[in-house]
Amino acid sequence: MRKKLVIWLVSAFLIALCGCGTKTTEEFTVTVSDSDGNALSDISVQFCDDQMCRVVKTDENGLANLGETEGSYSVHIIRVPDGYAADDTEYELNEENRAISVVLDKE
Repeated sequence: MRKKLVIWLVSAFLIALCGCGTKTTEEFTVTVSDSDGNALSDISVQFCDDQMCRVVKTDENGLANLGETEGSYSVHIIRVPDGYAADDTEYELNEENRAISVVLDKE
């Protein structure tokens, strides 16, 4: 009995160590830039599913990262910097399309 437990523990450790048998979930991301290709930071991006909404701000690379999760999300740009036109587009992220790029136009 003790030998079986040791074998099971070693097997579980090796599986955890190599990541074998685990499902990897990719991150949901939105990258925001201007029409010149410059990354825009501090943009408020709203990710909404059927139950709730979360707001994530873009970093210095223009990236808003919801993290590793499952499902589908409606995405809205809810705050843009001065000098840029508002973006009222509703974007969709799902299991097949986990990343989008949004270009904001200057006013």
